Amino acid sequence: MNALRGLTLFLIQCITTPIFAILMILALPLGSKIVFRLAIIWCSLNVEIAALLGMRYQIIWDSPLPTMPAVILAKHSSAWETFFLMKAFPPASIVVKKELLRIPFFGWGLAMCEPIAINRSSPREARSQVQAQGVARLQKGHWVSIFPEGTRTPAGFRGRYASSGAAVAIAAGVPVIAVAHDAGYFWKKSLFDKRGGTIQVRVSTSIWPLSADESPTSLTRRVEEWIEAQIEQFGHPPAQALVSSKKSSLSSNTKADDGNA
Repeated sequence: MNALRGLTLFLIQCITTPIFAILMILALPLGSKIVFRLAIIWCSLNVEIAALLGMRYQIIWDSPLPTMPAVILAKHSSAWETFFLMKAFPPASIVVKKELLRIPFFGWGLAMCEPIAINRSSPREARSQVQAQGVARLQKGHWVSIFPEGTRTPAGFRGRYASSGAAVAIAAGVPVIAVAHDAGYFWKKSLFDKRGGTIQVRVSTSIWPLSADESPTSLTRRVEEWIEAQIEQFGHPPAQALVSSKKSSLSSNTKADDGNA
């Protein structure tokens, strides 16, 4: 059943992704609002199709979202949350590695959603890009969505949380919204391993610096502990650090910086 679910989801995405990418390209002369609306519909469609195939989801909102856009720091353990974040926080500019924009149709559509595309091979340049473009996107009225572990981390593991997302929030004078979920236990990386069940999601209240001089690192640690504690409350054991040689490449990638989908 897991294999059939995964194959069905893949085939549907093979059909819908080119359609929406082409529609977004055709909609460019109509303005960014229409383009973003199409992207939101596409992402929502992926989330709801997954639910129909047995990967349901349940969301707990700790409080109403702020009226202003904020920085979203989310666990990254699957592809599911990349769709969910665009659906839940529209319009959102996501921090991604620039290589993703080269993928036919998917990358083209992503490029039209004003992402912050970073050069992961140059950590200093990447951090500068996230800082400058993140503040600019917030001022434009976009949410800024960042995966602080930097790359997809297998369910049950915890990567190093980088602090550039918190730095953007502090520089822009906006709060951080933390998103914890356990999608990685259901939407596995393998094409033929998509498991049925209920994905649990919890969205935090606005997290502000404790004082005017709280550092991005300190703010990030508070967000990290909140996210990991929520995942434990979902019924999963404490996450292990990515320390084995098998995971070392993942761990080193996070040093490049936040936000690679």
